[in-house]
Amino acid sequence: MPSIKSRPPENPDPPFDAEVISGAAEVVILVRGDIDIVSAPVLWERMAEIFPDTKRLVLDLKDTEFIDSTGLSIFVRALRRMRYGGGELILRSLRPKAREILDITGLDKVITVEGDGARAPSIEAAASAAHGQ
Repeated sequence: MPSIKSRPPENPDPPFDAEVISGAAEVVILVRGDIDIVSAPVLWERMAEIFPDTKRLVLDLKDTEFIDSTGLSIFVRALRRMRYGGGELILRSLRPKAREILDITGLDKVITVEGDGARAPSIEAAASAAHGQ
């Protein structure tokens, strides 16, 4: 009977990283890799360290292809936390698949998106639009 040897995948998932870059007007977290059930807690820890120190938190997602429901829930939690402190959360440089996920879930209506010319309205504006006001 011939033996079967398995080969490692040609393109394994890239390692996840969330690098914090502090600027004068904003703090940027450069996210590298997918945001999923494994990596979302790591991203949340990075954001939690920053919440008290900034009014403008930017997640640069140019190196993020996929975001699962855990990642989306992290975005919502971060949005609430930033707004509670009088700040804002911005998602920057979304790749097409990640942008599509936001569009489908409607989060693009409540979270500010930069990098493709789109900016989301405030939660109040989105609620008013939904109720026809």
